[in-house]
Amino acid sequence: MPRKNSPSLPSVVGLSPKQHDLLAAIVENGLSLSRTDLAEKAGCDRKTVWAAFQSEEFCDAYNKVCLFLIKERVGEVIDASIRAAKKSLHSPGSGLGFGVSAHLHAAVQ
Repeated sequence: MPRKNSPSLPSVVGLSPKQHDLLAAIVENGLSLSRTDLAEKAGCDRKTVWAAFQSEEFCDAYNKVCLFLIKERVGEVIDASIRAAKKSLHSPGSGLGFGVSAHLHAAVQ
């Protein structure tokens, strides 16, 4: 969900209602679902899913929404990476060499 001071979601004007539903299903469930499962989640048939991915408008909207979501959550990804790095610094056998862990420790302090 976008933060209050963030820009609004990219426009999806020009998509059909089924394409809009498909885009929402992809955002909510990811592309790891089969085309059949995506169609089911979006309330459409497989032919609509395949046709959407052949549509330049749908692909453009999909790419814009993905970039927006990445930009919205980049801070959280960095924070999680730093927490994981700090945790691995204090775990014996973390696999980090002394030089790497010393540099990483200095960077995250």
